[in-house]
Amino acid sequence: MYRLAHWLKDKIPFLWSFIEFLNMLLFRVKYGKKVLSIDDILYKYQGKYLIREATLNDLEVILTFFSEQPQETFKYFSPHKFDLETVSRLINNDAYLFFIVMNDKQMVGYFFLRCFFHGKCFRGKIVDYRWRNRGIAKLMGSISTDVAKHLGLRIFGTISKENVTSMASSAAVNEIRVIKNLPNGFLYIEYLPKK
Repeated sequence: MYRLAHWLKDKIPFLWSFIEFLNMLLFRVKYGKKVLSIDDILYKYQGKYLIREATLNDLEVILTFFSEQPQETFKYFSPHKFDLETVSRLINNDAYLFFIVMNDKQMVGYFFLRCFFHGKCFRGKIVDYRWRNRGIAKLMGSISTDVAKHLGLRIFGTISKENVTSMASSAAVNEIRVIKNLPNGFLYIEYLPKK
C-alpha cells in the first residue's frame, strides 16, 4: 500500500489528488466532530510553548521555518514539498492535521498527522535545529499520540535506521513496532501507546 501510494503520487498526480480529496471528505464525515475537540487536548500541553493547529495566517512563519532548516533536516524527512502551494493545500486539507509549536513569535517545531478515513494516520515532525534537545520532539510525539487516540486512529510512520535522534525521541513516548524494512534503510513502523 505504501509503495502504491508513492507510485500514484509520482506517476499519476491527478488521480492521487482525487484520492486525497475523496479521503478528506470521508474523513470529515467520519471524524469531523472529534476533530473539533482537538483544542482541548492541545490546551493540556500549553506551558513554555504554544501548540496549535496552523492556519493560512501562519504561512509566512511556516515557510520561514522550513527555509531556515539546514539541508540535513530533510535527509530523513521529506513527506511533502515545503513550498507555498503545498503548505497551503495541506493546511486546507481536513484530513491533514498540521500543528505548529511557537516560542513567543518564533516557530520552533512542526508536526502533523496525515489521516485516513479507514482508521490510520501517519506522523511526522521537525524541531528547529536551534531548539533541539529541549524536549520539543517528545512533546510533539506525546500530543500526536493523544490526538490519534482521541480520534481512534492507529499511528504509523517511517524512520531511517540512521536517524538515531528521531528513533530515540519516538521511543521515549511510544512503543515502536517495526512492521517491515523499506528500501534505503528505512523502517515502516507503528507507534503504540506506552505500556
